[in-house]
Amino acid sequence: MAVVVRCPGCRGASQVGPEALGLLVVCPRCSDPFLAVEEATPVAPSPSPAAKSLARGTPPRPPAPARGRPVEPAARRRGWAEPVAPPPDTAQPASRQLRPGQSDAPGQAPADSHDPLAGHAGGLPISVLIGLALLPFAIPLLWLIGPHVLGQQPALSLAAPASLALSASVLCLAVVYTVDWSPATRVKGVLMLVGLAYFAGLSLFFLKKDMVDRAKEMFGPERDWQYFSPQDKTYRVKLPESPTQVPLEQPMLGWKLTCYKSSHKGLTGVVVFVVGAGLDKDAKPVPQEDDAKWLDDVKKALCASTGGGADNWRPVKHPHPGWECGIHLPNGNMIRTVRVYRVAGKIYYLAAEGQDLDPDDDLTRLFFDSFLVTPLKQ
Repeated sequence: MAVVVRCPGCRGASQVGPEALGLLVVCPRCSDPFLAVEEATPVAPSPSPAAKSLARGTPPRPPAPARGRPVEPAARRRGWAEPVAPPPDTAQPASRQLRPGQSDAPGQAPADSHDPLAGHAGGLPISVLIGLALLPFAIPLLWLIGPHVLGQQPALSLAAPASLALSASVLCLAVVYTVDWSPATRVKGVLMLVGLAYFAGLSLFFLKKDMVDRAKEMFGPERDWQYFSPQDKTYRVKLPESPTQVPLEQPMLGWKLTCYKSSHKGLTGVVVFVVGAGLDKDAKPVPQEDDAKWLDDVKKALCASTGGGADNWRPVKHPHPGWECGIHLPNGNMIRTVRVYRVAGKIYYLAAEGQDLDPDDDLTRLFFDSFLVTPLKQ
């Protein structure tokens, strides 16, 4: 009659012959040897031969060695046990195996050792760590509140703190999901990155404008721009490369201007820059009361020269009083931004032209704002 034995290593149940009791057998599941000891509940209800001998009052016979050979106590022969499915109410199913970190206690949920957040921070909820990782997103909000509280405008736009917050939060989330780090190291890493992000945001807020301008000149697209002056040295302006003179091009009908052209290839396409100067119509300073008529003549001349419509006229005062407008050219989506100055009986013309060109583009502003009539500084 076969009897049930249980492996102490994997807790798997197997059946062996009665002659194998007390001998070393090999578990068919984990292949570990163990001493065959009869389980309290056998597979079959019939008693074993040893139990029958005890019932008759006779001492049981010692078990015979397996396969007819005696086994020494110090080195018993190993036999193979035959697996059997034990009753579900008395033994653990043989198919269940405990994984590392899994508990066998009743009522306790098993812990998945492959979960990167299992056992993090000594039981700290994962929502707390994710909340800490998203703290850098408060930097753009503080950036908006800062000018109202401190009375100082930052030199950089809101894109700087927004990019800083996004990159810092991504790094914090990467630290949270780093499997190879201990829970305490994850918490320290997140707090360190959050602190560095706030320190960087504070430093960028109080950054001086001249430092930003120098950084743009060194690393920005305008690092290759140079100041240009014509032969008479009456003005100077920054251009991306050595301009070429365009003697036949007259961007304003009725005014004879000496123009120079240069171009720059940007992300949105090629932008053409034109600068020119010449005497006013009567070669004399126009009286102040005739400004409205003079401006009306300029608008008509620009529209007649380009074939487009000039709109969004606005006065400018940097570096000299003048006017600026946008012209939608007939050929596609080309936009020309024009700025006109009138200084000491001369007219100065500046234009930036490109496809869907934004009048407030950085390079366009650099071109316009760098213009200076040099005789005024003598």
